[in-house]
Amino acid sequence: MSRSEIRALSYRVSILPPRQLVAIVEIVQRYEKDFLDYEKDDIELDFDKLKQSTLRAIDAFIRKKSSDVIDVAAKKQANAQDAEESAAVNGEVLEPYRPSEGQDSSDDDDW
Repeated sequence: MSRSEIRALSYRVSILPPRQLVAIVEIVQRYEKDFLDYEKDDIELDFDKLKQSTLRAIDAFIRKKSSDVIDVAAKKQANAQDAEESAAVNGEVLEPYRPSEGQDSSDDDDW
């Protein structure tokens, strides 16, 4: 990996949620035998010192997680489009809720 790719990877790791950071530590432990014992609350990874194989494994993990998130978002969007198409076939018109004039939009008494 080039220096810029390593910097980008480091950034992507820094924004991961905590449960995925645990997986990153496990990947590093698998590939970097010197990193076996970590008992600290804060772990600092020097990406410049990691092996290329470790960096590639971390990158693959992040790409997989990113594609999982994209897949979920795509499914939600497809479901929403299906609902709209179904409503259109049935002659229904789906419009967002708009409060009438003089009605406070935060007023949910009618619901």
